[in-house]
Amino acid sequence: MEMTDELREFLRERYNVFYNENLGAWMRSEGKWEKKTYDLGVVTKLITGENVMTKGNSYVKYSGDKIDGRICVCGCPFCIYLYPMFHVQTHTCFMVGSECIKKAGHENFVKNLNCGKKNGFCCNCAIPLVFQGSRKNCDKKENRTVCIECDSKQKLIELQEQRVREEERREKQRIREEERQVREEERREEERLIEKERQVALRIANEIRRRDEQERLSRIQKVFLNITFKEKDKYKIYGTRWDCEAKLWYWEGDINDLPDPLVALKRC
Repeated sequence: MEMTDELREFLRERYNVFYNENLGAWMRSEGKWEKKTYDLGVVTKLITGENVMTKGNSYVKYSGDKIDGRICVCGCPFCIYLYPMFHVQTHTCFMVGSECIKKAGHENFVKNLNCGKKNGFCCNCAIPLVFQGSRKNCDKKENRTVCIECDSKQKLIELQEQRVREEERREKQRIREEERQVREEERREEERLIEKERQVALRIANEIRRRDEQERLSRIQKVFLNITFKEKDKYKIYGTRWDCEAKLWYWEGDINDLPDPLVALKRC
């Protein structure tokens, strides 16, 4: 609901209600206790468009600072303390007494405050910690600083984070395994190429040796020589031999390697 200057003036004149800038809340400066003129629902509806006294239209913050005061927005002048109560939709704050908070659907507000003073407040959501009874919201054996709901949420978050970390670990492991397989395949491919090149080089070398051998064999000749019986011992040092069938001395080998002293002894 839009707050206009006319509405502010009406609230001040009719209900003595004003907005405290320092507290960020609506308060009442004067009041008179009359059950027939219980004004909290009317005032809150004028400001927010909804009656915060309807159960479910308001919420309280136990960590909100209470203030010394006597006059609730409802008009009751007998309050010792005023507590902040908020409209759910607009989060508008009203400083009201504990009885009005209980009437708005927060029946255990005072009991919860007392438990908070004794047991402390949840370090996450700041609600009072209750260790026993039907309102129990904390297991002091496990964690006496966090309520059961926040503890469950925290455990769920930790479990989810653990799952995320596990998934990340598995993903990293999968990536490393894929990279290892790629490197292994590259290594094998490199080895195959090296082996292929080695085989090609080996075939080429064998072919060269074969051709050289063929060429060498093609040059091997049996050269008959004009050597007399008296000269045979002189030329044996060059590898000459006796051919029994031809009745001649000869030298056999690569024609290019024929010793010079034997060249003049070649038979035509």
